[in-house]
Amino acid sequence: EPAGKQEELDLPPPEYAPGDEPAAAAAAPVDEKAAQEADMVMVFHIVAIVCAVLSIIIFPIAEIVPAVMGCCMLAKIKKDCGDINIVLNLVNFIVTLVACLVYVMEVILIAIYTFGIGLIFIVFVIPFLFVIYDTIPGLKKVHLLQQNQLVRSAAAATAPKENGPPPAANGAPPGTIPVNYNAGDPDNV
Repeated sequence: EPAGKQEELDLPPPEYAPGDEPAAAAAAPVDEKAAQEADMVMVFHIVAIVCAVLSIIIFPIAEIVPAVMGCCMLAKIKKDCGDINIVLNLVNFIVTLVACLVYVMEVILIAIYTFGIGLIFIVFVIPFLFVIYDTIPGLKKVHLLQQNQLVRSAAAATAPKENGPPPAANGAPPGTIPVNYNAGDPDNV
């Protein structure tokens, strides 16, 4: 028998108590179209982040790729496609905005040294603006997500605590043993 081959055991399937089914068995069926749209949006955000970084390093013409992708996928980007896409959307917005601001500062410096002729390169800011526009609907989702978390944390803070230790009478934290210690008393050693 080869060393890398594992033995297969003939075991019966696990038995679960009602309500203890694994998450995979209890999960709702997956909508394939929604999953594919979420993957496409994820690819858009990753391509946009990479192109924004490349536009800082090389030249901003690289930002045309996500600008065209964003124009073709705007309806899919506006849909809610999951938490990972919300995070990628936020990162995409920040990286693209920083890349745009860096490029605008470069153009201003070039314009100063060329007596205004370098302002012709400001035209390459347009793809940045398209990508920033495409990420704005996701930023609204981030804001709503933050509001929901604030509401949940406020509800958790105001909810009565169950089966907790009673508060101490002397103001000590719960669960501590009160000690009557007098530092000035010579008998208290």
